[in-house]
Amino acid sequence: MCGPCVETTPLIDQLAKKYAGKCVFGKLNVEVVRELVQRKFDINAVPVLLFFKNGKLVDRINDYYPDKTPSIIRQTINRNL
Repeated sequence: MCGPCVETTPLIDQLAKKYAGKCVFGKLNVEVVRELVQRKFDINAVPVLLFFKNGKLVDRINDYYPDKTPSIIRQTINRNL
């Protein structure tokens, strides 16, 4: 896993507990399914956070900034619940 991916793991785990029953979190190692992920979701760098609602992609965060991304993730979750 890349450094930013490792850094986001505790935050994602914390949010998964907080929003249990309201939304589901998953992690995908793009090294394993790189071509499929790149084609389907236009992912060219990691980490990328994809937000789905009713099976459809509704939002995404393409970059990770330790000082900004946690609040952006929370805002995105709340906006899409």
